[in-house]
Amino acid sequence: PRHFKSSTDRRNEETPVKTPISVPEAARILGVTEACVLKRIQRGDLFGILFSGRAWMVCHESVLGQEFSKTRFRAMCSRWVPVPVACNIVGVTDAGVVRMVRRGQLKGFKLNRTSWAVDRKSCEQNLAEYLASGGKRPGQPRRLGEERNGTVLKKRRQSRKNQQKGR
Repeated sequence: PRHFKSSTDRRNEETPVKTPISVPEAARILGVTEACVLKRIQRGDLFGILFSGRAWMVCHESVLGQEFSKTRFRAMCSRWVPVPVACNIVGVTDAGVVRMVRRGQLKGFKLNRTSWAVDRKSCEQNLAEYLASGGKRPGQPRRLGEERNGTVLKKRRQSRKNQQKGR
């Protein structure tokens, strides 16, 4: 039997949906193991969406046994992006994005040992602030647009090697 209550009435469509939570967080709330949470998701006792690879975003309301809207939860999950997508938006490396999330410069949370969910709007806002500052921040300048394309970087590396050989 399904234990969560999914409703599509108007009253439930207007209630705000809480931020999705990770499987470890759901396990902590329920007092069970992570494997047990994954089994409950697959049985349909909990509602979750596969985010990337093996990382799941779990509906907080379904863990608490409250009513929720699946469509609103799916819409809420669509605003979160994995780290590689955030890298392309912000223009930094994977480690840079994770560092920015930990420092609070980007909004995000950890889904499991290796996966993070990052808020797309906070990435876009961070990029806008970076561009507004004229790129004058400490550290290495960000690679944006075509510069992040692998072929451009390969050509640049090749030209540097050729310059070094000529010296």
